[in-house]
Amino acid sequence: MMNKILIFICLWITGVSNLTAREYYFMAREDHFYENPANWFPAYPGAHIPAEDKVIIYADAYFQGYDLEVDGICEVALGIVVRSADGTIVIRESGLVDNSGELFVSRIENFGRLYNRISAMIHIYDYMAYPGSFTCNFFSASFLALTSLVNEGHFDNYNWNTSPRLTLYATPAPVPPAPIRRSRSSVKQ
Repeated sequence: MMNKILIFICLWITGVSNLTAREYYFMAREDHFYENPANWFPAYPGAHIPAEDKVIIYADAYFQGYDLEVDGICEVALGIVVRSADGTIVIRESGLVDNSGELFVSRIENFGRLYNRISAMIHIYDYMAYPGSFTCNFFSASFLALTSLVNEGHFDNYNWNTSPRLTLYATPAPVPPAPIRRSRSSVKQ
């Protein structure tokens, strides 16, 4: 009898926890704007993905003028492009961004986990990985940081043997001019 009660309690807890977890699908039925509720099934999740939620982006998406904050899971499907000219993707401690497509955003701040899978591409200006974060760039994936890449977390780059797919472009620091040296013969007495 005690075993049946324990099994019932475990099943009840599992069922209740699944009721709070929600999945949202971006389908771009009307346009490609992330914030348009008509593009989502079953509903628009907002620019903040809570820890118990999962967002799957199945069509090209664009967001501008705000940050996309991920406490839950955000998956970008194979071949899909997510763009933002001025938005930042902020991956919180419990967050996961699982990219199989292409991310073209101005900045990514990673406190959680970022996977760049298959032939995925991340093309950004700034990347900041904080202590405790995890970044994984898989075999044929590309990770390009145009201005800065600061890693204080754990960064696995598995494709460094095959091609230079982890690339950092940064403006070099200006070189001070060499001191002018005059020979003694050129100094008038």
